[in-house]
Formats: sequence, structure tokens, C-alpha cells
Amino acid sequence: MGRMYYAFWVTFVLARTPCLFSQNECYLTESPPRAKGIAISFCESMSPNENCCVPAFDEEMREEFNLLTGTSDLCVSTVTESKLALHFWFCFGCSDQQPKALEHKGTVNDDDGGPYEQYEIHVCSDFAKLLYPENFDDCGLIIPGERGNICSDDDTVMPSTYWGKGKDGAENFLNDDVGGKPPLFTDGDTEKFKVVIDDSEGCYRSGGSMLCMSWGVIILSLLLVISVDIVVV
Repeated sequence: MGRMYYAFWVTFVLARTPCLFSQNECYLTESPPRAKGIAISFCESMSPNENCCVPAFDEEMREEFNLLTGTSDLCVSTVTESKLALHFWFCFGCSDQQPKALEHKGTVNDDDGGPYEQYEIHVCSDFAKLLYPENFDDCGLIIPGERGNICSDDDTVMPSTYWGKGKDGAENFLNDDVGGKPPLFTDGDTEKFKVVIDDSEGCYRSGGSMLCMSWGVIILSLLLVISVDIVVV
């Protein structure tokens, strides 16, 4: 029963999102969004028709999401609308919306590391409200010392205390390389990717062109099977 509830929540959030297609290149694959090739798992429901993904990227996104939200067994198996939104957000690099939401701002000359390209990631304000840090206070979040470094220490934090509340808190959270920054779009020692909350054309709402889902895909979403029992709050 819990798995059916999870599938319902996925379908509910997907159905609230308008269609947004782009012919621009995906950042990670350097090609336009394409029909699915080898199956992906974590971001499969985010872009049911076309995506910007390969399994290696999908697995990275899954690992980072599970690390951030894996505070306890009960919290791992608990589903909220904000947690689903965070799931969609962590699939940003796989989404067919990504090319339209990612804006190239130009080349930055860095005296230390050399020139690099700078981008803004535009996130719609209504979607960003689901990612306000206070929405994750019930369970807390776990942040690593460094993403991708299994030897780095991690800390458990109270999100609204660590990043702040509301829109300002969300901007801090979504721009934090070890917090809510989407995997594979972190800055390192540069300021390559800046997340901006606004309602500009093409801003990111969720993981894919959701209203373009066929009824067949919706039915399949309702039959989605996951490996853990789900508790809905």
C-alpha cells in the first residue's frame, strides 16, 4: 500500500507541471534531449519521454540524494511533497527541462584557475517554495565534507538553522555544493553555477515535461514499485 501512495504522490506532482521543451543541448551529454536508451532508475519518472541522462549520471544523483536525506530508516521511508520536489531537483541534470533552465552567462577570467564558463540555473518560485529549508526540519539533513569523497566527514544539520528560512534560505541551500546544489552542477573552487529563484521563461519546475505524459505513463507511475516500504505524512 505504501508503494502505491508513493506512486500517487509522484503522479500528483508530475501532473502539476506544464510542458516545457527545448532544442538546446543538454549540459552533461552535450547533445539535445533524446529518447531513452539504456534504462535509468532514480530519474526515470522525471522525464518520461526524453531526457538528458545516461545511467552513470542517474546513479550519481541517486547516491547524493540518499546521502543528504538518509538521516534514519523512518525518514528514508517517509514521503512528503517537499522530499519529492528535492528528488526532482536532484535530477536536474537528467531532465529535459535542463537546457532551457540553464543560462550561459559568459566566460569568467580566474587568475588562479584560468578562465571558465559561468551559468545560472533558473528555478521557478512556486517550485522553490517546496525546497525551503524549514520543510526538511522534521528529519534534518546530512551534509558531507566534500561530495564524491567517501573519506570526508559528514554532519547532521537542522536545515532552517543552517541555511535559513524562506526564499533566502532556499537560495543558500540550493547554492551549497554539499547541500541542495544539484549533483554534477557544483562549483568547486569557482562560481560556475549559480541557482537563481525567479519566474523567467523556462525556469525549472520539476523533473520533466510532466503534462505531456501519456495516460499509459501515468498508469505505470501508479504501479511504481520501490524497494522500501513508504510512510506518507
